[in-house]
Amino acid sequence: MKQEHQVAVHTHLDAVRQAFDQWRSARRGRERIPEELWQAAADLTESYPLSKIAAELKLDYSRLRRRIQERSPEPPPSRFVEVRMDSLLSSSQCTVHLRSPAGFELTVHACAGYELQLPHLIERFLSQGR
Repeated sequence: MKQEHQVAVHTHLDAVRQAFDQWRSARRGRERIPEELWQAAADLTESYPLSKIAAELKLDYSRLRRRIQERSPEPPPSRFVEVRMDSLLSSSQCTVHLRSPAGFELTVHACAGYELQLPHLIERFLSQGR
């Protein structure tokens, strides 16, 4: 199965190379490469490294890379997410139980608004060496 896939991919590269060769033999002067051929070359990037494609199709590596980057979809812009404090400070009560490494315990019952002071209280409790 894997060998069949490799043959199909290789055949696709050969087909694109033949299309470029036919275009080169039939073009007049310094005619630009048709968009369909650029597209076919760019489609090969899913199966081959860019350097191999450029070499096999006799294309300028930098131009091919630039074409591929231009066709890549832009990532969606970051969205701002608002976090409302009133949802964090509910009217319900909160209970925190702490136990120090020495075995001392501290229980705090707090109402809305007092949670914001808990980090300082916890730090003081744990730093007392208990």
